[in-house]
Amino acid sequence: MALTGIYGAIERNVAQDTIHAALEVGIRLFDTAALYADGANEELLGRTIGSRDDVFVVTKFGLSAGGNGTLVRDSSPAAMRASVDASLRRLRRERIDLLLQHRPDPRRNDAVVAGVAADLMREGKIAAFGLSGSTPERAEEFGRTSPVAAMQNEFSLATPERQDEPAILDRAGAMFMAYAPLGRGLLTGRFGNVSMPGDLRERMPQFQDDAEKANLERLAVVDDIAAKHAVSRAAVALAWTLYAGSNVVPIPGARSPEHVMTAIKAANLALTPDEMLRLSAGAQQIGI
Repeated sequence: MALTGIYGAIERNVAQDTIHAALEVGIRLFDTAALYADGANEELLGRTIGSRDDVFVVTKFGLSAGGNGTLVRDSSPAAMRASVDASLRRLRRERIDLLLQHRPDPRRNDAVVAGVAADLMREGKIAAFGLSGSTPERAEEFGRTSPVAAMQNEFSLATPERQDEPAILDRAGAMFMAYAPLGRGLLTGRFGNVSMPGDLRERMPQFQDDAEKANLERLAVVDDIAAKHAVSRAAVALAWTLYAGSNVVPIPGARSPEHVMTAIKAANLALTPDEMLRLSAGAQQIGI
């Protein structure tokens, strides 16, 4: 998502270099959606990765841009099939490895959506199905018609209220994809400087100038552990997310090859059980 807007403009060559950097260090999971830049994000992946069979591509359906900054939810069977076919064309692939319903559609019966997903799997257009931006409990109900392989929700030290979600999904036999594992940049210490045109964070209270003192207090435990391991705040925050559950897959929104290397350092960072507890307790206590 971050390679085609949302947090400000980015040059196409930088976006492509970021994807290539990820491939070079062994990253094989790439997450996108039809919504991101109205399909341009999928096209970027299609141009850069194409039909490579050694990568795992996740995309989403059911959410599109409306007028005046609104979002339109549509998980009708016709819209679902049209979205999948369009995504396959843009991604230049014959099959989507994991298709997620981007957001629940209150106008559609979940059993109907699950039925279409099962049909798409039988037809070979998708390999697996999951949910995004939903409650973990919904996965169990949904799975009675079609298996839920994964759920994607925001999850990081900045969302302490969700620390139980990975375990709930694990019991349901599903992976937990953690988006915004760096708290949209908050956990890197980037706040009070998000004034680029098109940056979604301009309207978020935690990124305003008057929140800087509170943010620094919230990062005290992260900074202490980062200093001990001689790594960045981002590496510690990502490592916590990675080891929050055996079924957790963090998906940091890298915007440069340097961001990719931070993710790799996090994957190689072994936090002790005590450090994991300190980070979790600190997030719960302060309510980042």
